[in-house]
Amino acid sequence: MRRPHLHLLIPSADPSIQLEARLYLPAAPGLPLATSASSSPTPHDAIEPTTRDALRAAGVTRLVTAAHPWALLGGSMLVPAIAQHVVGAALADPHTACLTYNARGVGRSGGAQPWFGLGTGAAPADFAAAEAAACALLGDGDSGGDVACLRLGYSHGALVAVLAPGSAAALLLVSPPLALFRLFSLFAHGFASAVRPHIRGSPAGASDGAADSASPGAGAGAGAGARPDRVWVVYGTADEFTARARYEAMRRTLGRGVAWVPIEGAAHFYVRPEDARALERAVGRWVESAASV
Repeated sequence: MRRPHLHLLIPSADPSIQLEARLYLPAAPGLPLATSASSSPTPHDAIEPTTRDALRAAGVTRLVTAAHPWALLGGSMLVPAIAQHVVGAALADPHTACLTYNARGVGRSGGAQPWFGLGTGAAPADFAAAEAAACALLGDGDSGGDVACLRLGYSHGALVAVLAPGSAAALLLVSPPLALFRLFSLFAHGFASAVRPHIRGSPAGASDGAADSASPGAGAGAGAGARPDRVWVVYGTADEFTARARYEAMRRTLGRGVAWVPIEGAAHFYVRPEDARALERAVGRWVESAASV
């Protein structure tokens, strides 16, 4: 049983390709919601006017869009870390909705994955297109400009969220597999270089020898009057794909302005109940902090 949601087909960056998506809402009276993973999606252009009116009346002011792990390793929008823990934490805020979607070639999404899964292909542009489609449904105008965009990427999805065009109010990277990005993404420019433009007050050309970042979780515990960090990184200290030392090295490389939240003993998939709860708490704190970013 899934949390109630709208099961949709929404436009990708290519208008001829639709992406399967699930839009979860904190409260949705009068909406035709699905609760099953096997429900049939409604095409974006077939959404009833009454449903569109109800969405805009739902009082949503923030949207979390989540990118899933690498499809060739079974990643989809239904992995528990996203469909249960991220969604659950986001919806704890009464004004926050959560959009999950399948990349091209996954589930009922059209198109195909890049050759052998290498490279990000159109995935970053698709992320932005999916986000824009959901914001337009939730906001007062066609652009949905009154809805703040919060971007989240889990595992390989962290790379997609970082590279997505446009700006976001906040960015959360969950367990980015730093050691594998060059191997399966052909990511030539470096993860740190891609993250830096998202950091408040950090020029894109800052050197790799920047000062050490704030203490783990600093974004949620900033002192009175301090603005929380826009970028958060959550990871398990027992991650199978990226050693703790590599995350700590990336923290030193990026410098200040990033909130690092290590979850002691957690592995990449957050299977243990205590790890899942810790992940939910971290996502919840990030959503809360985004209200004052």
